[in-house]
Amino acid sequence: MPTLENKIPASYHHFLSDLVKSEVPEEKVATCNNCVMTLSPKSTNIDTKCCVYHAELPNYLLGGLLQDGRESLQEGKKRAKEIIASKLGVSPYGIRRPSWYRAFEKTTKQNKEHQMTQSDKETLRCPFYDKGNCTTWAYREHCCSTHFCFSVGGDTGQKFWKSLDKYMAQTEKKLARYIAKELGCTHPFVDKWQGASALRADDESRGVDEAKYQGLWESWNGTEEEFYLASHEKLKEITPQKYMEIMGDNWQNRTEELQDLLANFNSSIIPDYLVWNKETKIEKADDNKVTLTTSTGKCEIGMRKLPILQAFDGQKSLLQMSHLAFKAQASIAKDISTLIEIQVLQSV
Repeated sequence: MPTLENKIPASYHHFLSDLVKSEVPEEKVATCNNCVMTLSPKSTNIDTKCCVYHAELPNYLLGGLLQDGRESLQEGKKRAKEIIASKLGVSPYGIRRPSWYRAFEKTTKQNKEHQMTQSDKETLRCPFYDKGNCTTWAYREHCCSTHFCFSVGGDTGQKFWKSLDKYMAQTEKKLARYIAKELGCTHPFVDKWQGASALRADDESRGVDEAKYQGLWESWNGTEEEFYLASHEKLKEITPQKYMEIMGDNWQNRTEELQDLLANFNSSIIPDYLVWNKETKIEKADDNKVTLTTSTGKCEIGMRKLPILQAFDGQKSLLQMSHLAFKAQASIAKDISTLIEIQVLQSV
């Protein structure tokens, strides 16, 4: 069984040694190399995968990228340098979503009344995405390490990954603040979180308020790359004890809760082979949904998912069936745990 060393970037391993050595189930259904969101030729994610998201690299990971000489990271380094030079979304905290991106995201991705198009998704594509690959993978941020659109642990697996995502996001936030302050950037954001606008000097028209920008950077203005490199060096000094101190009094409890969720995940793996329960009662709920009822419960699903469920024959693996569902744009990722719980799908 793999460990979290494969999921959490190496930059953290020296002070998260106990956590990263924990075993975690292999997420073999949804992987970056075989993205299920691109299996259907009709998918609007063909040229983006799930990277309809602007990665926000904290100062120390950005510095790690800038100092890394590996050939596989040179394109990512080049793109990071271009973003730094543009000053859009750039601060001592690191690279964040620029204001124009946030505005477009609000009117499209976060607008429930708006149907996202392929063009919208390509506009929101991560600036570090390159022909299906991540150009900063060794220094990826929290979401890029923890997002799975299908977990082999079903709801239990998703609960763990979401908790780990929040854990790493909080880690990024507090470490970036701590390091910025250590390096002499005393703008109030390092002491008290002031929201997104406090961390950027750019506007929705891609202009930059130079006075605000200089105020953010103080004596480091004009030497941003050097600052990020120094941030990476500061990270190396952090011990497990110092990390816990930075994160605060309750962080040990959060860490233990995360380990408990991982233990539940490890004991809740979906069987590789499932079979449709032929005694399931099917009733039409409306034009788009059906209700499935068994002796142990009932649930409602989209009608287009029904043929997929009935194709579970105990011969085709979970991987095969899940990919079949994604190809038909009828994902069962959010239904699988309930379907097993009420025995619509049964182990062989």
